[in-house]
Amino acid sequence: MTDKTYYVYSHVDPENGFRQYIGVGCYDRAWACRRSQRNEKHFLWLQEQYSKGFTLADIVKIENNALTKQEALEIENKIIKTEKPPMNELGNPNHWNRGRKYNQELAEFASALHQMGYGYGRITMLMGGTKNKQMTTKRMIQNAN
Repeated sequence: MTDKTYYVYSHVDPENGFRQYIGVGCYDRAWACRRSQRNEKHFLWLQEQYSKGFTLADIVKIENNALTKQEALEIENKIIKTEKPPMNELGNPNHWNRGRKYNQELAEFASALHQMGYGYGRITMLMGGTKNKQMTTKRMIQNAN
């Protein structure tokens, strides 16, 4: 039996409907919006929407559901590469050229480690990151390929 508990979701600007963020989740991930669960830019954008009177019901949109993890990641990656939502900085082709901690060379190295069987958490730790940066490492590797 295939696990089809994943979905692709977006956070949309309630005023114009434009996607601001695309993600993969299961359970309540799309609605998890605390500071510790989002990058600072995304969190501040969400706070701005709340201050305008919008709620997560206005912001969260489920794009596809009942997917395997792989299906969800493929859809997410395709949308990020096509639309480049502003909160998905790793989908932005200029991301690696903005003085970030990870450059393209490091992304390719991390990708090679992943192909050798290292998990995202271990790769993150080897690069000096912390456990809460595993998703960043995962997306960095996906974009390096």
